[in-house]
Amino acid sequence: MTRMTRFVLAACFLAVCPAVGGAFLDDVLSTGPRLEDFLGTWTDTQSDNSFIARVVVSGAGPNHVRIHLFGRCQAGECDWGSTVGRNHSDDPDSDDVRSIAAEFTSGTTHKRLTLRVGPGKSLRFELVTDFDNAADGHDYETSGTLALAPPMAQAPTTAPTAAAAPAAATAAAPSVAPVISAPAALPVAAAETASAQEDCVPINLADLYVAPVESGWQLRDYDHAILNFGADKSAALQAQAVVSYYRFDEQCFIARPHAKMLYWRSAGEFPHLPMPGADCRAVHPAAVKVAAEGEDWKVTDGQTILINYGDDRAGAEFAASTIRTYRLTRQCFVASPNEVMQYWLAG
Repeated sequence: MTRMTRFVLAACFLAVCPAVGGAFLDDVLSTGPRLEDFLGTWTDTQSDNSFIARVVVSGAGPNHVRIHLFGRCQAGECDWGSTVGRNHSDDPDSDDVRSIAAEFTSGTTHKRLTLRVGPGKSLRFELVTDFDNAADGHDYETSGTLALAPPMAQAPTTAPTAAAAPAAATAAAPSVAPVISAPAALPVAAAETASAQEDCVPINLADLYVAPVESGWQLRDYDHAILNFGADKSAALQAQAVVSYYRFDEQCFIARPHAKMLYWRSAGEFPHLPMPGADCRAVHPAAVKVAAEGEDWKVTDGQTILINYGDDRAGAEFAASTIRTYRLTRQCFVASPNEVMQYWLAG
């Protein structure tokens, strides 16, 4: 229901029958499902026919969520991937979220998941599966109910506005760079926690273009400005080619508004192979750590300074954790040495 509809109905009813208007207004003015109603870890209550094991819905920047889908396989639980969902309201002026849809592709199998808020603490789902190869089986669809997992099974679902820097960061930076250790790879639960804290926005590839603006040249997708390249039109066009080549449909930031690390994904995944002519350097994720150099906190793999976060130690820690978690093995650039755009490949 739109805000205008609620206002008109309430005004009309109070004018006719004020004695019972309060009870009526409880229904008329109540809002429908909101984005936060979808957040959480949800498990399937119909394990006999849905093929879904669980769904993790987490914050992905303003007004968007990331959906991570896990299915049932012969070996147990299998990861069907994660992507930013598309919100649908009941009309163009509504603030409610009627449903959220997400698509997942693995090899020749394509899945479209639609989530709706159900009664109580539940989500209703519809899952449509299509196969490119008829030998894999018939296309099919299923539906059911997902229940909110117990609190102990929940991962954080909203991104903090800013990570709090450790107390040590407020003191003078040590003259000798400390090594802040971390495992080469994080367990699944830790990786999901990192994913839940990500700050990402979707990109509409169908509307990707380079536009002249007052400050120079800008890569846009009609919905928003993606990157500013100043007077360097050639770099903006090169960035457009990179985003199109890899089919990047998501742009992520670490420590906005002055994010030093940006990374991009396609259908929730990092690409593995560089495009022809790519400007990339090797990264050793298992060795990535944060080190202090003077007053600056830098992300390094022991051989190369990857990112300089200045006095933002918390941002540097988050960037290092992201590189280790996703095992990012190449750091690539557009228009080096200006490096307005950087992107990462996984090993």
